[in-house]
Amino acid sequence: MKFYLSFLFVFFAAFLEADNWWIFFNDKSCSKEIKLAEKSIERRLKQNILFDDYDLPVCLDYVNILKEHDLIIRHHSRWFNAVSVSLSSLDILDSLLVYDFIKDIRPVVKIEIKKDTLLTNKTLDYSHYSRISNILEYGPSFNQINMLGGVDLHNLGFFGSDMTIAVFDAGFFGVQTLPIFQSLWDNNQIIDMYDFVDNDNDVFGGSTHGTMVLSTMAGDMADSLIGVAPEANYMLFRTEDSASETLIEEDNWAAAAEYADSVGVHIINSSLGYTILYDDTLNSHSYTDMDGNSTIITVAADLAASKGILVVNSAGNSGNNDWYYIGAPADGDSVLAIGAVNNAGEIASFSSRGPSYDGRVKPNVCAQGVNTIVADMDSTIRVANGTSFSSPLIA
Repeated sequence: MKFYLSFLFVFFAAFLEADNWWIFFNDKSCSKEIKLAEKSIERRLKQNILFDDYDLPVCLDYVNILKEHDLIIRHHSRWFNAVSVSLSSLDILDSLLVYDFIKDIRPVVKIEIKKDTLLTNKTLDYSHYSRISNILEYGPSFNQINMLGGVDLHNLGFFGSDMTIAVFDAGFFGVQTLPIFQSLWDNNQIIDMYDFVDNDNDVFGGSTHGTMVLSTMAGDMADSLIGVAPEANYMLFRTEDSASETLIEEDNWAAAAEYADSVGVHIINSSLGYTILYDDTLNSHSYTDMDGNSTIITVAADLAASKGILVVNSAGNSGNNDWYYIGAPADGDSVLAIGAVNNAGEIASFSSRGPSYDGRVKPNVCAQGVNTIVADMDSTIRVANGTSFSSPLIA
């Protein structure tokens, strides 16, 4: 087995320059204690979900041995019984082959992002948005909420209170200062945040994409934009590096999902639809991999769902290009994949299509993703296109 792995590493080196790798362990023999927050335990008990080996952390003895080598531990994964590491040289891989506790080593996959279309500067006419019998003043955001029955729920007093929603995105520029989010801070509704790209607590840089996504959920600006769940609690997690233009790495998303599970999140909104980007024959992926079982991100999303979390993910924006189909993790069998429609309920041309490769219906549902009302980095209310903005309307 060790000879086979060594041969693979030489083969990888010939075709692939990877800095980051997964190291999978054989067991969790030194892990005895499940470490989950009380809210996570409560969520599972309410749904009669049993605890299992997936809930045990990785063996720290193994991790400490790895730290003796010239590598950096990026993330621990209890679900995959693995760590992701950064290497300064592929030669380090050979030095790891002596350890019997290592089951497998493979590259952290980089993933292509299908971007949303640009914001427009369309002038918004508020005059025809009725507020009769509604307790909130929605302005132009009325339609995107009303078409899902959200206005009726608001009128009945359901605003998302007592729910915790984790938002996975590329950054939340300005959320800490913009007036449209002031109520979140006043009411202590942003209860956690973490940057899984840079491994720090500053999520307010990187991108405005998460800002726009969050505004459709939690925005509170009368006569302009009201979110679907303005009274929910939110956790903001940066999982994508927008500076890399088109690539993110799968271990960031998986790490965020595991953390969300451990602290008691009820819902994950991931407005990030990914397809796999490798041209070499050794590591290439295609539509055949959109089968619900082939990518780390999809497996992580399904595991999150198995722990009682509702995982909501944008279907992607590839409906009018060569890829065409949904991306990961929208292909997961336990992931609610969200497509985009216009304000009349007609499918958007860019919305990624199904089915999954194994024939399951995807997307599962749709929401308004054409001319969706969002808040930009300066609280300007604009319209934007993309399944990134239909997904949070469902979440």
